[in-house]
Amino acid sequence: MRGMWAIAILVVACDDGGGAAEQEAACFVFDRDLSLDQSAELDCTRCTCVAAGQLMCEPSCPAEASVDDGVPPDEGAPLDAATPARCQDVDDDGFAVCADETDPRHRDCDDGRWSTQPGGADFPNNGVDDDCDGTIDESVGCGCPVGEGVEPRHILRAIELCGDEVKDTLQVGSPLQTSVDYDFFGIEPRSGRCLAVLATGLARESSPQLAVPRSGLLFPDPDPAGDLDYVFDLVSITVDLRPPRNARGFRFDFMFVTTEWPEFLCQGFNDTFYAVARSAAINEGAPTNVSFDRVGHEISVNVGFFEVPSRWTVPLGGTPYGAPDRDAACPNDRLDPRCEFPDACDDPAAQRFVGSGTGWLTSQGPIAPREPVVSFTFSIHDEGDARVDSAVLFDRFEWLPDPVAVGTTKR
Repeated sequence: MRGMWAIAILVVACDDGGGAAEQEAACFVFDRDLSLDQSAELDCTRCTCVAAGQLMCEPSCPAEASVDDGVPPDEGAPLDAATPARCQDVDDDGFAVCADETDPRHRDCDDGRWSTQPGGADFPNNGVDDDCDGTIDESVGCGCPVGEGVEPRHILRAIELCGDEVKDTLQVGSPLQTSVDYDFFGIEPRSGRCLAVLATGLARESSPQLAVPRSGLLFPDPDPAGDLDYVFDLVSITVDLRPPRNARGFRFDFMFVTTEWPEFLCQGFNDTFYAVARSAAINEGAPTNVSFDRVGHEISVNVGFFEVPSRWTVPLGGTPYGAPDRDAACPNDRLDPRCEFPDACDDPAAQRFVGSGTGWLTSQGPIAPREPVVSFTFSIHDEGDARVDSAVLFDRFEWLPDPVAVGTTKR
């Protein structure tokens, strides 16, 4: 067996007893006559004539490191008998560096990095050829299907999700509660040329603080842990995604804006945004909201990320969600016991706006290695009635090469 050799001594009679043969050849092996110190090799065995009639034989081929998998003839396929045997897969990504380098598909371009493998995604802005195609940080745009009342696939294209990675989609609510825009009343996209909008009223509503019920429909509570009998003005986009084979996480950017500031602070029936993920790497696969503040509050006017108008990170003065109003004021009492009024409620000048927002936030989470499908439901709704509107802006969904903790941050 190769790699498990012991030295063997063969004693061979090199003459017929007369001594004449020893003058011409001291040994005979592999159908050859050898003089002293001469060697012959066959089938990874080298034999050397060390004395008259004595041969020392030992293996001549190096020991081989074999693996059961490696770079396939076609991306993503298992190894077969035709694949070179001498391969190693140090990072255990299913693709190997093989002794036969004549075919570039038979090589992992970085066998020390699991997320670098043929057929995967090329993650942006990391300076690495993640998909082993010879090009670094490739950018694949999805186009900008700008308009109001758009289809789910248009929403997804606006946040850079398109092609084969989109498996199935489902939309709930009125199409007029959605739009794709080059900007939202002057708010620019985080990346690319456009952003997506979901709203409890018309997505392009110019007076959301005056909004009135439109559909009259009641919807199930979209919160996986919720206990409400129903909600109002729901719009949601559910998508089943096929992650790249080398992805271990995801993230996306969003901004929540609402005209519930400041009048409806801490009232317990506020407009709310959820991003519910379904992945084997999150909460054992149970549907889980991944967008919340540091104390676990869902995204609403009461969330810890909410900004006082005098400290906007993204100016809202040109939007319907940041209109000056001399009569605007915080409520006298709070109905939500978990909620605390912000310091701005002690400053009358800071309250003189109808509307504010969170600024840009980023939610993220892990996915399992080689997970075939990961699902998301992005939704916004009104919890207590169908009056006064809110919106959520989406942009830049990205797959990540490394697992990350579930959570939401400003960045």
